[in-house]
Amino acid sequence: MDLNNAYAFYYVSKYQNFSKAAEELYISQGGVSLRIKRLEEELGIELIKRSSRKMELTEAGRLLLEQVENFMESVPNIVNSIKKIKEASGRRSIVIGMHHRFGEEFIKPFFSKFKQQFDHVRLHYDSRENLFRALKEEKVNFIISTTPYRPNMELAIEKVGESAISLVAKDDLEKLGSYDLLYMDLMSFPVEKVEEVVNFLSVKPKRIESFDGGLELFKESLISGKSAVIIQEGNVKKEIAEGKIKIIKQLEILDVHVFYIPKNQDNDEIITSLDIISNKI
Repeated sequence: MDLNNAYAFYYVSKYQNFSKAAEELYISQGGVSLRIKRLEEELGIELIKRSSRKMELTEAGRLLLEQVENFMESVPNIVNSIKKIKEASGRRSIVIGMHHRFGEEFIKPFFSKFKQQFDHVRLHYDSRENLFRALKEEKVNFIISTTPYRPNMELAIEKVGESAISLVAKDDLEKLGSYDLLYMDLMSFPVEKVEEVVNFLSVKPKRIESFDGGLELFKESLISGKSAVIIQEGNVKKEIAEGKIKIIKQLEILDVHVFYIPKNQDNDEIITSLDIISNKI
């Protein structure tokens, strides 16, 4: 079972509301609906009865919710046990959460300094909803992301740079001819903005589709010329540098932030990390 789909089911059941579940997961409401659909398809049974007035769990849905709740309740104990092992070892370590290659490219210039300051440095790659969940559960020390602040989670935020969202493709769209347009499901660049981009294109795509998975899932299509993609440039910096793809149009500049739990603002790991990224060390 895909845990992302299970988490979506848990929060929809908890709030009895797809919109609130989307806020909790840092994805669109449509993304939540898609994950519930995938979970039902995987299990081969309806989990939620939907109507215009209310939603209701089926018998299978209630059984699944009971099991998922047991798992969610066990997560804090697991995390605390691991933290105690780390503290007993006396090693100074840091876990940095980031979204796929974007974070990797951003942290690369500072990585040697992190290795000098910490006994162990681990880069934790995941989707943005899993990253913020990991931060809430203190599985990571901080997150590097362009995801904007969400009011349902209290966070400390430090701006540390900028990142561009661009339309990229193997070649000019006129040369591609027939192509699909893919876009990352970003809260900072919603579908309304994607529609604005399509309006100015001289060659319209045959299909428009969002993706919320690993980068490798779409790169073959992008490099082969079958698709154009709206994405943060940092995610495809290597491919651009190698000449495999090109920037068709830069669409927007986003602020890059470090997100961490406010109670940890005086934590030595956080202070040292911010000093490294701001070149004070």
